[in-house]
Amino acid sequence: MNDLFEMAPLIDPSTVTMRGLLEGARPARNDDENKWSIAHRSRPQLYELFSRFAIELIHAGRQRSSGRMILHRVRWETSLVMPDINTATGEVLKVSDHHSPYLSRLFMEDSPEYEGFFRLKKVKVTNPAYGAWPEDETIETKLVIG
Repeated sequence: MNDLFEMAPLIDPSTVTMRGLLEGARPARNDDENKWSIAHRSRPQLYELFSRFAIELIHAGRQRSSGRMILHRVRWETSLVMPDINTATGEVLKVSDHHSPYLSRLFMEDSPEYEGFFRLKKVKVTNPAYGAWPEDETIETKLVIG
């Protein structure tokens, strides 16, 4: 086994994905990622919109885009164009701009044919429960690709 993964024996390397987080196979790396996973579980329609708008950009010929730009469109759509999405519970859906990196990663995991559409930065690991995973390109590549 690779030394990199021996440092955190409680985390299976194949679960170092956004789906792994959502399915409870790994802890969140930081507070923002934890907040995103909670928000995603309670409001999956936001991710559905994010994915739909990303696909629209791809079909329009864009080779790359910004998750933040798409997230701002989701905000626009949920507040003005699709106000009914907010009325199921009577509350307004709030969308944190800190969630765009996680939405971008999940989109590329779910749609591997669009890998690389979003440029990703490393995610800071501040949660001690995550283990002793170093912030290194191998982890980021594994997170994005696999």
